[in-house]
Amino acid sequence: MNIYKGTKTDIDSYSAFYDNMKLSQTALQDELQRRNVTDVYVCGLAYDVCVGRWTALCADRVTECCKLLKNRSWQTLLGE
Repeated sequence: MNIYKGTKTDIDSYSAFYDNMKLSQTALQDELQRRNVTDVYVCGLAYDVCVGRWTALCADRVTECCKLLKNRSWQTLLGE
């Protein structure tokens, strides 16, 4: 699944779900619902802004469970 964010040059897009003004939405929420995804694990480089503050909060609103992974805990989850 490919989700494109930040495609509008005049609006920041920290979340993987919406732009910062919530004027447009990515396909992520629709794809999660279409695939019956209930649990989301979020990790990434910009933990303090894009990942933790924006994407994880949005995921928590649209799924039953959102886990925010940090400090390489995603490698433990995947068995790496």
